[in-house]
Amino acid sequence: MGRLTSKRMSSPSSTFSIFSSPHRRSQDLRILLIVAIFFFLASISQYHGSFDVSIDEDGQVQSVPSEAGDDDLYYTHHIATFKKDQVRPWTTADTEALSTKEGQEMFEFLGAPPSSPRPVRGALPIGRQQVGYGSEDRADYSNNDAAVESSTDRSRAGAGGSDKMFLHLAKRLRAYRGLWQHLQPDYEGDKHSVYARTTVKVLRDVLKSSLPIEIYYVGEQDLSKENRAWFEKVQGVKVIDITTRLDQSLLHLSGSVIKPFAMLVSQFQEVILIDADTYFLQDPEILFDDGGYEEVGTVFFYARTVPNKNSKVSQASKRAWLDAALPSVSSHPFKTRWFRSKGDQDQDSGVVVMDKRIHFLGLLAICKMNDVLERNQATYRATWGEQESFWIGLEMIQERYSFIRFGGGVIGDLGDSVPYKQDSTSNASSVKMDRVCGNQLHFNHKGQPLWWNSGLVRDKTTDGSPYLKYTAWIRDEHGIWDIEQSCLIQGFHGALKEVEWNHRQTAFEMLRIDRRVALELGRPTVKNILVVPRLLRTDGVKGGKGNNEAV
Repeated sequence: MGRLTSKRMSSPSSTFSIFSSPHRRSQDLRILLIVAIFFFLASISQYHGSFDVSIDEDGQVQSVPSEAGDDDLYYTHHIATFKKDQVRPWTTADTEALSTKEGQEMFEFLGAPPSSPRPVRGALPIGRQQVGYGSEDRADYSNNDAAVESSTDRSRAGAGGSDKMFLHLAKRLRAYRGLWQHLQPDYEGDKHSVYARTTVKVLRDVLKSSLPIEIYYVGEQDLSKENRAWFEKVQGVKVIDITTRLDQSLLHLSGSVIKPFAMLVSQFQEVILIDADTYFLQDPEILFDDGGYEEVGTVFFYARTVPNKNSKVSQASKRAWLDAALPSVSSHPFKTRWFRSKGDQDQDSGVVVMDKRIHFLGLLAICKMNDVLERNQATYRATWGEQESFWIGLEMIQERYSFIRFGGGVIGDLGDSVPYKQDSTSNASSVKMDRVCGNQLHFNHKGQPLWWNSGLVRDKTTDGSPYLKYTAWIRDEHGIWDIEQSCLIQGFHGALKEVEWNHRQTAFEMLRIDRRVALELGRPTVKNILVVPRLLRTDGVKGGKGNNEAV
């Protein structure tokens, strides 16, 4: 099991992450990593200007600059913005106060473990203002031996100590953000291997991507010598044991936890993190030209809408947890399915795009949320793994970030899911032509298919599951989910869309690559050797009529 990486790409639940850095940017630049205090904060760019309000097609309110045109990125992305009076800068008075007794106590407070029952006494004020704190926090702590808790914090934190821990952590992160911005540093600077082999070959041979790739894994037991040797034969690929760069005894990295840490230690300034079972229809380098990325230095993608019925934490509890963990929030959380009680997940971390020159300290905050203490006591109790930590970490640090506005959909075969199970009781009459079943699809800023995760077969968890034919797709907002079967049922006539012919050809090239990888590996118990279906040009997908070839 390993983790893929490439300068402008990573892996699913095991340990693969792909990172990639564009060849067009200088490879000589390096970022100096400062990790003595792991939760330093990055500077924030604040949008200044007047705003109007528009209504998204999904009914959400979006703040839009009044001078924006119809094709402005504020109409195609959800841009998180912070109110100016909530972002507190570091002042000259703060610097002068550092030499005082109160200033030293302030640093003691900022460096105290987040799980401390109460902060260092007398540690709140510095200079004429409270660095990184709102006015409601002035009564939180006094110079008395006992800490005084405000009613605001009490209502936010509730009974859970983990909520209070993140509230304190967010305050400290914001204080460090002010200091960091003031100083203005210049820092330029083998479970999933079967999927990763295909992913790397597709990037090189099908999409013709020349982006350099780093593959990260966790220790000798995580990725075999055979697999390491195979990847290193591919031009522009490096294989790196992350435990040689980070202290595994402190972090206890495994599975998808590795993702933000691999981004952190990667040599690249601009990173596309992708899962090992993720496939693009175009060279992923185009994400560096995305309007949201150019504006704020990130591209995030929404996950599919997953019902909350199987969640370990209710959506109301998740909202309360987020309220308790953040002194204030940007414009984005109110758009999330958490806040709107629409679903159990919001972000899909199968692809994460980030410019570390802008978000270096924001990435440190994300890593802190995935540190062993924080993830076990709070983060993973409220979220499904590391996914939500990317945007919540940037909320904590008050850095702007960007989501492609469309939810996750489905790409694959038109029809019901029964045939793929190869059940003797299945029959053609059970096929329903009002749905698309297959892989989880994600879109570009125009709402067109860009990438999908969960492999190339109908169901990667089922042995012998056949390849998909990639004939149809549908968007999350336009259908009703059958999550268990990974199908999306069209919500209205015309919601089903036909995959463009050139994209079908690209997908079938991926299938052929995957079969060659399986034959080369020669271990059917590890990777199925499947039959590639015939590529037939058929019509009639739109509207869900005809095209039986799709099933």
